[in-house]
Amino acid sequence: EELVAPRVRANIENNCTLVAKGEAGKDIVVAHALENFYSKFLFLLSNMGRMDALFECTFSPLAQSGRLLNKCGTCGRLMRLVSTGKTRLHCAACDQTYQVPQQGTIKLLSGQYCPLDGFELVLFSLGNNAKALGKMYPICPKCYTSQREEPTSCMQCTHPTCAHSAAAHGVCECPTGCGGTLTLNEYSKPYWRIGCNTEGCQMMIRIHSEPLNVRVLADDACDCGAKKLAIEFAPARNPLGGAGAATHRGCMICDDLMNSVTEVVEGRSKNQQLIRQGR
Repeated sequence: EELVAPRVRANIENNCTLVAKGEAGKDIVVAHALENFYSKFLFLLSNMGRMDALFECTFSPLAQSGRLLNKCGTCGRLMRLVSTGKTRLHCAACDQTYQVPQQGTIKLLSGQYCPLDGFELVLFSLGNNAKALGKMYPICPKCYTSQREEPTSCMQCTHPTCAHSAAAHGVCECPTGCGGTLTLNEYSKPYWRIGCNTEGCQMMIRIHSEPLNVRVLADDACDCGAKKLAIEFAPARNPLGGAGAATHRGCMICDDLMNSVTEVVEGRSKNQQLIRQGR
């Protein structure tokens, strides 16, 4: 209580005034102040339990905050998603906290694990507002936290066995020049989207006609360098005609039918012209 009282500072200032007037020695004044604060520090240590009890009445321990979400790759126990203040994941057993992207929602990708560290993946979504454009991507909490200078999502992963990497779902280079890759978002069904895997880039391509399924043909590239897509259309929205469902394979840049059912969300312009300019 005395540490924050005005009289503590007032006494120190009075003693400094005495030193300035030559009525007290500097070393004596400094030693007296240090001894005073040291005694208060020892008193605080001896009563730490009382302070902890006071804080516990006001704040919940991090290990008991939030809700259980995904499994920790180190101990196999469930971690908690803490949303108070800065959103993060916390493992009480390991006493470790992992960072996640902010200003969005975090959901569990049940049964999906990182091949590098065994952490259960979560899905981050920015929502469907005009700026976010429904952008979402999976992340591994440990991989995201370990890359502190430039956090990476699973869509930027280079591990050969990662099922969410750009190697598995990448289509072509992003035409904005950000250095990213336009990647099929497998979690955007039924409103399929292809977006840049760079976190700050808003480049997004929407696939119309609400296809039943969309796949990237990783082993089938077009002459322009882009990976071809396989789009399965529902009978009621089949641009190929016919009564049943149909699958069309082609390049979204060069194929006329693919270009007719894809659209750059920003600017509402056709993707063929924009991507060709970017190349």
